[in-house]
Amino acid sequence: MNSTEKTSLLAGLLVISMGLVGYLVYHYLENDGFNFSRDKRDAAAAFYECRHDLECAAERAKKHVGKRCRQEVEVFVLEAANHEPRWESGFLDAFWEAERWEDGPGGNVQLVGDNLQLQNSFGAWTNFIYSCTVDVSTTSFVSVELVEGRLRITD
Repeated sequence: MNSTEKTSLLAGLLVISMGLVGYLVYHYLENDGFNFSRDKRDAAAAFYECRHDLECAAERAKKHVGKRCRQEVEVFVLEAANHEPRWESGFLDAFWEAERWEDGPGGNVQLVGDNLQLQNSFGAWTNFIYSCTVDVSTTSFVSVELVEGRLRITD
């Protein structure tokens, strides 16, 4: 290795080490020292708060398992129906129209919709409410339910 290569290598190592020192100093000043657990505590507090707020819990449920819930509802409907289902919602319409606690704040949240009609044995179309229950603490799918009727959403 000649002197030019050695100089380039040393310059590169110097730049890398200065970047590392700069990062450590920045992180030290921003986080009251090297207290990396503060970020974890803040995340845990936000998660706990969200578990007890219906809107936040429902958004988290939709984000993590909304697609799976929709698939589970569609499969459940196809298995339960004697005829092909008719979905009233269009491509841009909301599949989930409401949310509710299944067993109180901090428990399971139910995503609910009613854009479904099934044909009965007489050929008449009947409205149905579908719901997907999600465990908020683990953001995992729990169950699907199908009930005849329409949602009554009040403000």
